[in-house]
Order: sequence, then C-alpha cells, then structure tokens
Amino acid sequence: MGLSLHGSKFFSLFSPEGTPLPLVPLLSLIELISYIAKGLSLGIRLGANLISGHLLLLILSGFGFLALVARMVLRLTAGPVALGLITAISGLELAIAGIQSYVYSILTCSYINDSIFLH
Repeated sequence: MGLSLHGSKFFSLFSPEGTPLPLVPLLSLIELISYIAKGLSLGIRLGANLISGHLLLLILSGFGFLALVARMVLRLTAGPVALGLITAISGLELAIAGIQSYVYSILTCSYINDSIFLH
C-alpha cells in the first residue's frame, strides 16, 4: 500500500534522516529486516496463542476422558474436576481470543499507518 501511494519515496522509510552516507546501506538493510519482522512476529504470535489454547484443551480433555473411564473413585472425583477445568479453560480461551483480535487489529492499523504516512 505504501509503495503504491508513495512510489520510490516509500523506501525513505528505511533510511532515517541525518544518517551518514556510508551507513545508509547498512541501516537500510536493518530497517528493512525490522519492517518484515513486524509482520512475521504478528503472525507467529497469533498462531502460537491459538495453538497453545487448543493444546491445553486437548490435554485436559484426554485427562478428563481417562478419569471418567477409570475406577469408580477417580470417576467421582477427578472426572468432574477435569470437566470443570475444561469449561473454565474454554472461557479463558474465548477471552484470550478477544484480546488477541484486539491486539492484532491495533498492530495492523499501526503498520498500515506507518506505510501510509512514512514516519
């Protein structure tokens, strides 16, 4: 978006003002890597949070199932506890999903803002 709006002036985003001429190639490379890393880190963080919540539910569900099919003593104590934990973790995962969508939206807007207004 920034490249289509500003053309080649968009690349001035990668070279801070007042940089000595011999350092421009090195600093431009570092800024370009930083710019690309922002998008990658956003995607990786979102994916990791989704996977971690699902894995936790999978582990607790397996424990709950094993507790329910085990002996009568475990069935009466550990089974309901595991099911209660699964329900609580599901609510927590829903809250985390809301927070993640908020963070994703704010960071995406910030990155788009940087490419449009060339700070």
